[in-house]
Amino acid sequence: MFVRDCHKRKGVRGTDYKKIVLGTIEKVNTKLMRYRVKGKWYSIEDIACATDEMRRKKISENQAKMKRDKARDKYYLIKSMEDRYLSFIEQGFEIGYDPPGTGSCQFEALAHQLVNLGHRISHTQLRREVVMSLQRNPYQHGIHLHNFVGKFTRYLLDMSHSGTYGDNITVQRIAELYNTNIVIVSSHEPDHSVVISPSGSFDDTLATLTLGHLPEGHGEHYLSLMGSPFH
Repeated sequence: MFVRDCHKRKGVRGTDYKKIVLGTIEKVNTKLMRYRVKGKWYSIEDIACATDEMRRKKISENQAKMKRDKARDKYYLIKSMEDRYLSFIEQGFEIGYDPPGTGSCQFEALAHQLVNLGHRISHTQLRREVVMSLQRNPYQHGIHLHNFVGKFTRYLLDMSHSGTYGDNITVQRIAELYNTNIVIVSSHEPDHSVVISPSGSFDDTLATLTLGHLPEGHGEHYLSLMGSPFH
């Protein structure tokens, strides 16, 4: 039972200080309609008002939660660490590794995934391998990469620096270097996974690396996911 407990604050003038306490009825005075809770006597008004106040508070909290959930379902707004992972967890994945937001998350997440294939490589080594490979072969599916990035030498210089975000070119090259599928699961659009592979389509004869992706509006971030993308 909830009871509204009113008393004077020590050293404070003015109105009574009110708080809600939780307890059980120990004794009832039927003549005065008073109830003893935790050794103190209260009127029916104190009990009724407190119970109604707690009920209204609970309704308000539930309505606010429903509003947040509705907004998240419509726009998938990231509001907390739990929400950050929720879409991936609901799709049956576990978070294997969430890299720090230093700009190298794509390389860090893929380096973590490559351990499952027996390749122990740091994200800095992986970045270096990708840049060197792009220098040797600046083509993707027969098209020179300057068509996608403009001045290619500048692109390579930037990409060689730790903290530069990986992109579609780097993840494609990693798929080719390690002959693997890379499935990127979006938190923004659940069930809309992107498959990257040497051939351009999923190859069930190859191993698969799985990344989670938070799109630009949510921080542009990659995570390493554990679990099959095709369960």
